[in-house]
Amino acid sequence: MSARRFGRAPAGMSLVESVLALFIVGFAIQMVSALGFSSAVLKEAEDRSSVDAFLRDALDGAVGAATEADRGGDPVGFAYGVGRQAADASGPARQGIGALGLSPADVPLSGGITNVALLRTYAPSDADLEAYVRVDSGASGAWEAGLAFGYRDGANHYRLTLGEASLELAKVADGQKTVLAMKATAGSLGAWRRLRVVTSGHALTAYLDGILAFSVDDADFSPARLGLIGLGAVRFRSDDVQLVSSGGSASLGFEDVSPQATAAAFVINAPYHLSGFRTASTVDAYDASLPSLKRVSVTAEWTSKGHQRTLSLESLKDIR
Repeated sequence: MSARRFGRAPAGMSLVESVLALFIVGFAIQMVSALGFSSAVLKEAEDRSSVDAFLRDALDGAVGAATEADRGGDPVGFAYGVGRQAADASGPARQGIGALGLSPADVPLSGGITNVALLRTYAPSDADLEAYVRVDSGASGAWEAGLAFGYRDGANHYRLTLGEASLELAKVADGQKTVLAMKATAGSLGAWRRLRVVTSGHALTAYLDGILAFSVDDADFSPARLGLIGLGAVRFRSDDVQLVSSGGSASLGFEDVSPQATAAAFVINAPYHLSGFRTASTVDAYDASLPSLKRVSVTAEWTSKGHQRTLSLESLKDIR
């Protein structure tokens, strides 16, 4: 009987083995929980660090913009620049409730340019700018409307524009215009047309309504500001502007923009991966006895695990 007893498999674990197993399981659960908590803490710290880096760049941009008479607004957006007095962000829109409208400025600009709205950024050479543009059906004469890139001033820039009968990619250097590529097109008045330009090194690629129009190589191209541009007696609207680069991306729908809240800066390295990420900048008086001294502030808001997070930075600047 003894031999038979010892020969049988144990019916179950001993008490010691059971306690040890429970201990191991409990320890494993605690370790997994601790690792999950640690990972969440590290993720939140990384998010906050990326927002802090963004705000430092945004603050520099806002301070610089304030010295150029832009008084606050959304750092991720447009500085209306010349022609901003004629800008509005009400309907009609391609979608949503707002679209950026530009009318010819009262004072004509160089080279036939009548309105410009610039993103407040000097983008890297590899950038992808896209916008829907609708030219007012009342436009007449020689007119153009579309995207500006590599923009330094009215006499030195690149532009992809719709005209009455063509899509044109042009370079302007020292006020002299050179057409790099052109394609016949029709149906631009009163219709939303999708313009897109992609720059990669010296390669410039243009699209119309999602279809490749032309690609050229220009050794003179170097990155600078990007935005919207109009020439001649043309009023046009733009909606759903998108910019993508190696540093990040932004999409602007103009649902909450007004001409009174001009944009102060656009920072390419914004942490757009954050849920509900929004930013704003303000320029306020600091001391009544020192009217030129201003407090420039930038604030970011985002959502993390259902909670609203905020981070702000500010600087004092003598603005005359």
